[in-house]
Amino acid sequence: MIKNSLKNFFSNLLYVFIPMGIVYLFVLLAVFMFLGTAVQSFAGSLGDLVELVGTSVEQSSASVEDALAYSFGQIEWNGSLLSVLRQVLDVNWLQSTLVNFFETLNVSTAGFEAEFTAIVSNLKSTLLAQLGGAIALGAAGITIASYVTRFALRRKVAKRNVKKFVIAHTLAPLFEAVCVIAFLFLVSLIKMYSLIAMVAFVTFAGIINLATSWLVYNDKKISLKEVLTPGNVFQHFLFIVIVLVMNVALALLISLFNVVLALLILVPVAIYSINVVDCETDSYICSLVAKKEEQSDGAPTAVVDPSAPAEPEEEVRE
Repeated sequence: MIKNSLKNFFSNLLYVFIPMGIVYLFVLLAVFMFLGTAVQSFAGSLGDLVELVGTSVEQSSASVEDALAYSFGQIEWNGSLLSVLRQVLDVNWLQSTLVNFFETLNVSTAGFEAEFTAIVSNLKSTLLAQLGGAIALGAAGITIASYVTRFALRRKVAKRNVKKFVIAHTLAPLFEAVCVIAFLFLVSLIKMYSLIAMVAFVTFAGIINLATSWLVYNDKKISLKEVLTPGNVFQHFLFIVIVLVMNVALALLISLFNVVLALLILVPVAIYSINVVDCETDSYICSLVAKKEEQSDGAPTAVVDPSAPAEPEEEVRE
């Protein structure tokens, strides 16, 4: 089972370019969407701030002139350029001037701080909403990439059935996710060691994966007991561990050069790897069902021995 699974993993490795292309496309769309809307939001908020400051300066021109006169009076402007720069840096002139300017407007203009805070808060909430939209778009790209990759892989490693495909790829992963979250919560309560927790997690995830595939593909031909044998669970666990180790090793190797590049490559590879594991599980369950059907169809029929004494016939009463 492991040998055949690894063979399918490497023989279908070209399919990793499917999630890679889809994920990269959606990431670019998300980035450009966020940058475009962020620039528009910054421009609008900056315009509102300029208008607010201009109106406030008009209302409190005398106080602003005194504050600026005090700030500019701290620097000896008649000296050389280097001496002026040294004075500006020594007294942190730019920051202190801006702080003094806004404090003057806040004191001398009614409602300045509230309006200023409202503009900044609106900009922050708008940017967060746009960032959430970009993240949602990226998540949609990952989901679509996973669907397309699984459908492409199923052409070779599992039989195609649209209804079962939707169930296996939508309902089963949701069930697995709920079970895994519950398991991780229990692990956090028990406070197990990291290695033990990881082994238990992979084992549990493998069992859930086998069980969900059995729910979809058993066709009432095999029992769950026939699927969750110690040998099946161990081999499935070993295959998941091998795939996990390969993904981690690839991520560590690429992260030595660039962390962002490692993330961009690891996401499509992880999508491909997860779908290979799922499709291999589906294929294995389908093979068990087919073997069970062959055994049922080829069951020997009862043969009557002509030399054997005939059983006495029952007396028919009228």
